[in-house]
Amino acid sequence: MELFVGDTHEHGEDGFTVGLTYEYRLNELFGIGGFAEYTGGHFDKWSAGVPLFMRPYGEFRFAFAPGFEHNHDEEEFLFRAGVAYEFKLSDPWVLVPELNVDFVDGEEVYVFGLAIGFGY
Repeated sequence: MELFVGDTHEHGEDGFTVGLTYEYRLNELFGIGGFAEYTGGHFDKWSAGVPLFMRPYGEFRFAFAPGFEHNHDEEEFLFRAGVAYEFKLSDPWVLVPELNVDFVDGEEVYVFGLAIGFGY
């Protein structure tokens, strides 16, 4: 489980973003989970999805997620692609800088920030 804080950048505008991510590890290479994020400011939107996580090398983590974006009474499909690196703090805590790109309605939305995670 991770708590994410960061920024969403779209059309030259930025919005503070906070969210939660959960991952169930299927094995050392793959995991599946869910994420939910709220972006405030000009955006005032929610994003959620079901990511497939992949760890092909060390602590690098890649995410691929279908999902949706709820913005001003409209819902649109999104597809998220992301990369992150897990820095182990003390067991079970990790610090995770991450960069995600959401593809929504033919546009790219950048979501980047830092998460603190707790494994159990």
